[in-house]
Amino acid sequence: MEITKIPNKILAKKMAGVAVKDIKSGSYKELVLNMKKVMKDNEGVGLAANQVDHDLGIFVIDEKLAKEAGVPDVFFNPEITEYSKDTDELEEGCLSIPEFYTPIKRAK
Repeated sequence: MEITKIPNKILAKKMAGVAVKDIKSGSYKELVLNMKKVMKDNEGVGLAANQVDHDLGIFVIDEKLAKEAGVPDVFFNPEITEYSKDTDELEEGCLSIPEFYTPIKRAK
């Protein structure tokens, strides 16, 4: 499994949702395990399915960071439903845009 890089169009499109029955049946277990491995092998802290050329609403984050934040390390059909008005700015990079880092302001 390879990291999909810009300018691949899959990186700019809205991802397809995944069915709850498929999540519960374990249909995505192998994909999620592979995504975690690719993320770790590439020294990432997060990876979305489209970054490995899968048109699916799935992303994984580093297990240690997830535990520290008290959140899951795998998300299916993610949606932002609320956010803080307080912001924080950190330098971020993206595995799909190699060697590019920039300050990003995000809600706390």
